[in-house]
Amino acid sequence: MITGSCLCGGVRFELERAAGPFELCHCRRCRKVSGAAFAAMIGVRTADFRLLQGQELIAAYDAPILERPPAYRTSFCRRCGSPVPNPDPKAEWFEVPAGTLDDDPQLRPDKHIFVELKAPWFEITDALPRHDKPALYQLRQQMAQTASVPHNTEVAMLKLDHLAICVSDPQRSRDWYTSYFGFTVEFEVPERDTVALQDDAGLTMFLVKDAERARHPSCGLTFQVADVETKYRELVAAGLQFVKAPQKLYWGYGAELADPDGYLIHLWDEHTMREQSGG
Repeated sequence: MITGSCLCGGVRFELERAAGPFELCHCRRCRKVSGAAFAAMIGVRTADFRLLQGQELIAAYDAPILERPPAYRTSFCRRCGSPVPNPDPKAEWFEVPAGTLDDDPQLRPDKHIFVELKAPWFEITDALPRHDKPALYQLRQQMAQTASVPHNTEVAMLKLDHLAICVSDPQRSRDWYTSYFGFTVEFEVPERDTVALQDDAGLTMFLVKDAERARHPSCGLTFQVADVETKYRELVAAGLQFVKAPQKLYWGYGAELADPDGYLIHLWDEHTMREQSGG
């Protein structure tokens, strides 16, 4: 569980998890609200958020609409002025100011946005991706049919660009995914037992050490390969054991194997899926 609060402690909340993205927004309104060079905002599913106390202290301000609805809204504690999360219960996603979190969200910033509007006195020196407004709009429009999230800068669509799984040994999992599936190491945080891997499409997968949670894998991973039969033979020759060889399964035609912690991995390719998974 991830906890958060305002400066005075009057508003307190908790998150089941932080799903991301973790964006650093340089637009003028986010800079004014944060009082800093950018606003650090983390995407969260509304269902994963619980307000523990302080509803009566939360106020909101809707700035004048610049282009189209919805308005840019900022919520804050009436007593201390800290920005605080205040999600629309009808919305699936919303953003939490990262600075209000009291615990590590197990995510790290993944991109800078609206960089053309950044403060003239601030220089971006890290290696994170940088998106101006047109590039950001295009990025989110490309993913319009798979995910959406309200954003204070009036942009609604997002790209799924990272996920996190709990593993018992990040180094062992790192070596497994890089050796057998071609992931590259984006960065490592040894003091937090975290490794970030990236595939060739820009998706980052965080491997976070949590042996207890790793005992009960909570998701499956689906990898598209060039040819599932060829990949199957390649991995079998490398000594990996499959749960299911390439065949027609409930989700289509493909193969299944488990990673070192038991996360089920589905392998498929576009051609074989189309040709062999029909009724």
